[in-house]
Amino acid sequence: MKKIIVLLVLAAFAAGAVMAFKLLPWWALVGLFVAAAVGARYSVPWLFKRLLMLPFKAKGKVLRNARAVVHSVRAIAAPDPTGDEAEEPSAESVQRTWYEVDATITPEASEGPFQLWEPGDLTLLPPEAVANLANPDVASDDTVEVRHTLVHDGSQFVPNEGMKFGGEKRVRFQVGLSRPVSRCVFAYYFETFGEVAFPDAALAEAV
Repeated sequence: MKKIIVLLVLAAFAAGAVMAFKLLPWWALVGLFVAAAVGARYSVPWLFKRLLMLPFKAKGKVLRNARAVVHSVRAIAAPDPTGDEAEEPSAESVQRTWYEVDATITPEASEGPFQLWEPGDLTLLPPEAVANLANPDVASDDTVEVRHTLVHDGSQFVPNEGMKFGGEKRVRFQVGLSRPVSRCVFAYYFETFGEVAFPDAALAEAV
């Protein structure tokens, strides 16, 4: 269907160009060409960014309207940045208050092309950042950093290794907040659902 729409748009554009050359004087054609060039200068990057977002929007639909049951949120000491998620220390390192979140994510029945979801792609967002989630022209919110995602295999939590699952899954991960935030929502690509309430940041500082 999308290919048919693209072909129809191209055909309409070609037909319009032919009519313009037949009916418009030369100076109008020059003006039309300049207007088209200026429009392309601004519309092509906008269109390109949104085309890049399409596959990620499709992947995210598997957790559209998902249900999140938060079992616990506890303050923890800053994790040791080891393994694949290690970061080189620098003078500009962001100071964060850290928590451990334990939650069960239950997807709603989805008819999209993607039926599996990856716990490692889960993140959290402060509510005010949700409105800009699908806007590629707005810088991403760095209030929240998620690390060390674990998945429950039925008897214990094990490291997440890029695994994908269909249906309900219990997860545990570490969350670093760069500023006091009372609550965040779960985000999976461009879909948001549920929420996590955080205790007073002073509790984490005392750990």
